[in-house]
Amino acid sequence: MPALLIHLVATLSWAAPPPHSDVLPLRKLRLYETGVGYFERRGGVQPGAGASLPLPASHLDDALKTLVVLDSSGNTRVTGLQFASAVSETGARAIAGLPAAAEQPVGYVDILLSLKGSEVEVRRGAQRTRGTLVEVEGPFQRPQSNTETKTPVNAEPWHAVVLVDENGGVFRLRTDEITAVQALERAAKGRLKLAADALSDQRAGRANALDVRVSSTGQIGLGYIAESPVWRTTYRVVLPREAGPGELQAWALVHNDTDEDWRKVMLELANGQPQSFLYPLAAPRYAWRDLATPPEELSTVPQLAGNSADKMWDGGESFGVGGLGIVGTGRGGGGTGSGSIGLGSVGTIGHGSAQMAPQVGDLAALSQAEGEDSGALFVYKIRDALDLKAHHSALVPIVQSPVEVESIAWFTTDDASALSGARVVNTTTQTLPAGVVAFFGDGGFIGESALNRLKPKQRQFLVFGHEQDVELTDQTEQKSEAIVAIRREGDQLRAQIIKTTQRTLQVDNRSGRSRTVYVTLGLGRNAKIEPPANGGVRLDYDEETSSALAIMDVPSNDSVSRVLSIQTGAARVESADSGNLAKLSKHKALPQTVRTQLTAVLEHRRGRAAAQAAIGKLEVQIARDNEVLVGLRKDLSALSGARPSGVITKKIARKMLDAEREVETAREQVAQARREIEAATQAEAAAWEKIPTQYTPPHV
Repeated sequence: MPALLIHLVATLSWAAPPPHSDVLPLRKLRLYETGVGYFERRGGVQPGAGASLPLPASHLDDALKTLVVLDSSGNTRVTGLQFASAVSETGARAIAGLPAAAEQPVGYVDILLSLKGSEVEVRRGAQRTRGTLVEVEGPFQRPQSNTETKTPVNAEPWHAVVLVDENGGVFRLRTDEITAVQALERAAKGRLKLAADALSDQRAGRANALDVRVSSTGQIGLGYIAESPVWRTTYRVVLPREAGPGELQAWALVHNDTDEDWRKVMLELANGQPQSFLYPLAAPRYAWRDLATPPEELSTVPQLAGNSADKMWDGGESFGVGGLGIVGTGRGGGGTGSGSIGLGSVGTIGHGSAQMAPQVGDLAALSQAEGEDSGALFVYKIRDALDLKAHHSALVPIVQSPVEVESIAWFTTDDASALSGARVVNTTTQTLPAGVVAFFGDGGFIGESALNRLKPKQRQFLVFGHEQDVELTDQTEQKSEAIVAIRREGDQLRAQIIKTTQRTLQVDNRSGRSRTVYVTLGLGRNAKIEPPANGGVRLDYDEETSSALAIMDVPSNDSVSRVLSIQTGAARVESADSGNLAKLSKHKALPQTVRTQLTAVLEHRRGRAAAQAAIGKLEVQIARDNEVLVGLRKDLSALSGARPSGVITKKIARKMLDAEREVETAREQVAQARREIEAATQAEAAAWEKIPTQYTPPHV
């Protein structure tokens, strides 16, 4: 806020404050993960004095839309709520007669102009002049001389305030001589005070008590929500020295960002996310009304004696339907909003096309435990009442429980060095919120990680450091590749393939204690793993990384090698040319019926190719015979003027007839070959149709 505005408003004589209302004590607070808190206040009340809820101005909307009366004693009942109006900056500017543009600063002269027509007292030192402020003239600026350097300088601009006193006297006072201007009318004071509050940068955090009016003396309980810092969780896991459960500790970090000290407050922390949204409610709103005018062209000289009606709707604030920001876009009472209340949207899960790869197995079935849902909301109730000063934070314990935890060495698919980690199972009865976790063991701190939201019985693999003495050698050898199904797609063949590989995992443990080693195999769900017949490998599946796991126990200072046989499904697209068809027709992994039809397709394709080749030869022969005919016709034409003998003429004519018969025969043979091509094409299509699109492949 400009300094001059503060100075001017500070000189206003304001009405006495309302009767004091005792703050209703805060007894219970429940914090949520969605950034709101449920405040519950209880205490004694009496008519006249009532009780108040200390709220920042920005929290009024939440309190007004959620305030609930929990209980009351005797005949005590709430008769109403009162609070200072939360007028928007734009609305306050309009009410006080200040510049409407929110980005335009408010200066000393702007405030003087807003007092035009009001009774004021102007002070110039000890001299006081009272009257109605009629006009503010200027700005004026006259050059002055610096008395030391004798050079001209420009003085600060000044204005002239024109007053008319109750006796009709007119005064013209310079603003550079005025020390204070005081509004004398209560309405003018109220408008300026309203504007000063609305234009303050600290307005949102300024206290705006919500006064509760009651019918009689008694006890009452009220609840409401307000914006609150999100509470967060940090964990500590103490690893066991030997086999057995570890220890889980969970701490909640809470913040008191209010101006009120919390004394003996029962704190609850909700592990859940109830929906909450912002809704503009406290500030006044005004509806749009059409400006109706008589049909005749009427006018008066004064035209509202200065042209009002928001300066005949020129530059005034517009009020749009839907100004509460619920539907549409608009402005109302200074509030703005667009769109609709976001309640979330539900997306559809995409599914790939069927038969992209043969189904070999589902490794996800190896997962040892599934999480259980403990309900939409779980509440941690802090045992001891909390004392927390305003604008302070606290770390409070919420869980101290044994937990199933196993120390492991973890290998990813692309790293030969091991990571120190732990397999943690939520053996508590409630869902654990996400948070950072510190691990302790071997007499001290050993690393950090991050825990995801974990339901009861659900587990997570966490890594928190590097293993220096455990190494992995991973070798893969492809044993076979079998095509188990094919499907034609235009000029291509989509083949379903099962690959069989042999994977050798060798782990060297050079440390002085045994290690449980987890190796992520990097396989999709559609695979099958055969562990070695003599054991030594356990299989599992990690839902978080979507990867199968091989688990081996490796003694201290020892090396363990295990061989896995793995089958995976894949799809491959090839050209449907004769070469690939010939290979597929002899593939033993395909059923005999499929191979028979592929052989038939190949034979029809070969017959079509032979007919096409014959057509090519016949067309060459026809072209050659046509050239002979052209030559014979030229010879016969040349002899027509030379009176040739009949023998020569007959000989040429005989050759022409023979050539024409050969051309006709060749054309008939071309037509027959084309009929053969059409028949072969239809027969090939029929053979393709006889190949089943789904069948059980033979054992690979």
